[in-house]
Amino acid sequence: MEALEKGRYDMGMSSPPPLIFPPRSATLSFVSEPSSPGSGTGSHSVTRLRKNSAKMRKIQLSSRLASPIPSVTSAKSTVSKQPSSKPWEYVPILTDEQYAEKKERLLRGSKLKRELEKYWNIETPSRLEKKRLDEISSEDEEYDTDLDQELVGLELIVDEKTKQIKDDGLFPEYKRMCRKLNVIPNHYLLRHSTDDDIKLRHRYLSKNDCTAMGYEMKDNSTFSKIDLEDNGMTGKHIHALAEMLLQNHYVSDINLSNNPVGVPGAKVVRYILTNNTHIRKVDLTGCKIQDVGGKVMAEILEHNVYIKQLLLSRNGIGDESAIQFGKVLESNSTLEILDLSWNQINRPGAHALAVGVRNNHGLQSLILNMNGVGKEGGSSLIECLRLNSTLTILDIGANRIPDDIAPVIARVLPSNKALHTLKLSYNLITSEGAMTLLKPWSSKIKKKSPLKKIELDGTDVHTELALLVHKLREKRGLTVTVRLPPSRRERSLDPLMGSLMYIVRFCDKEDVDLPELFPRSYEEKGVLISTDDVVELIKHSGKDIGKYRLHELKRTLQETRDRRFELKELLTIHNQMRLGKDPQREDSLRSAIAGKRRGIPVETLQVSTPSTAGVRFRGGSDDED
Repeated sequence: MEALEKGRYDMGMSSPPPLIFPPRSATLSFVSEPSSPGSGTGSHSVTRLRKNSAKMRKIQLSSRLASPIPSVTSAKSTVSKQPSSKPWEYVPILTDEQYAEKKERLLRGSKLKRELEKYWNIETPSRLEKKRLDEISSEDEEYDTDLDQELVGLELIVDEKTKQIKDDGLFPEYKRMCRKLNVIPNHYLLRHSTDDDIKLRHRYLSKNDCTAMGYEMKDNSTFSKIDLEDNGMTGKHIHALAEMLLQNHYVSDINLSNNPVGVPGAKVVRYILTNNTHIRKVDLTGCKIQDVGGKVMAEILEHNVYIKQLLLSRNGIGDESAIQFGKVLESNSTLEILDLSWNQINRPGAHALAVGVRNNHGLQSLILNMNGVGKEGGSSLIECLRLNSTLTILDIGANRIPDDIAPVIARVLPSNKALHTLKLSYNLITSEGAMTLLKPWSSKIKKKSPLKKIELDGTDVHTELALLVHKLREKRGLTVTVRLPPSRRERSLDPLMGSLMYIVRFCDKEDVDLPELFPRSYEEKGVLISTDDVVELIKHSGKDIGKYRLHELKRTLQETRDRRFELKELLTIHNQMRLGKDPQREDSLRSAIAGKRRGIPVETLQVSTPSTAGVRFRGGSDDED
């Protein structure tokens, strides 16, 4: 029978017999199959598992995942249907709307947005704007003009620029350069990008910082001054800024002070200034360029005719550089200020500078304090003013200049028509030397001298010199400063000094003009007055001052009511307080009658000078009895 059925199937007369699977048992067999040889389990073993236990469920689940059992087909089915190994065949197909929505969501929030846009060939700037443009145009399709299109185009440009600023912030190119160089953007530069002066002090910038900043500032048209003081910048940093300083035509003031620029940096600065026509001021104070760098800076003035201020203080510049500067000054007519203070310039360098100043017709200020020009160098610098008609300020303080220079000053300066400030502080000039150099201005024939100020700080002053200083200030308008160093001053302990200061403060508070209270004869005849006299004059000054206030003033001055003083003493304290000075810190006044010190105790006196009568002005000697 079976053979007959098989023959009929081979001839195509009937279908093959259905495959009947044995029915699945309702219960699971807990008996394990015999292990094969070499399986490591030894002989046959029987493992009993509790029904519905965790281990049983785990074994059941793993067996189903490893080899899925086909379902039993019906009697009409001929072949069992095997499950597909392709997982996407069971995922439901998305509609076009669903696909577009998920694509839009992926483009909007994915970190791989740029790669996906490139993959789908979507233009980045216009993708989101196109959707917005469709919404705008769909609101009113009937109203369409060229003007609308232009406005929409401008609006899209503004929106795109706003989006770019929001994404990248201000200075996108600068930030991209910072990312490229692996440095942090300077937020101070971003906040003050529209200021006239940019100050980046004490930040210790790296070379890459300077490169990124130079890239940003080379086209900036707002900066006129760049201050990079104390940033640890060397020649490499200056080289990173060179392109910016060469291309920017708006920066006129560059400050590189207190940076270890050295000789390499000085050479870079020379290259920049030789090819730049816009920088007017260069500050290289404390840049350690030494004498070699000083020569390099002097070479700049040979080719650059635009620099007006060159500051080279505290650089260790010596005589060789000073000689080079002297040669350059003979032909340069644009430099106005040259600062060579706190260097190592001695007599040869001072002689060379004097020759250059004598033939120069543009320099207005020469600063040489804290060098070592000495007697001969100082005389040369004073003598060169005989033929110079442009120099207005000459500072040769603290240069070991003795009294021998006084006759030269008295002979040369009265005939000079330009100099208005001469600084000779902290030299070796005594009171006699000061008297000698000031005498020409006390004569009646020397009225047209432009000299307005002479600084003689640190010079001991006796009464005759003090009276001459007062006369020159009152009648000639010449201010002479004769102030002792702070180390030689003592705070006044005289009660009369405190009383006079209280009177001055009281008059200022009550709006009383103190000098107008006294007759002129008091000052001319040296009349002695007391604090009670001052109170009576204040009482009858015409000001509405209450009785309680006057009683309080009189009670405060009770201790010194018997002390008498000259009017000029009170007026001097009044002038000092108007200038913001502390009269107790200045040299205290001395009564011409009493002959006593006012202010410095006897045990603090150190210096002895001849006794003279008169008023003790500020800056007097320390022992005058």
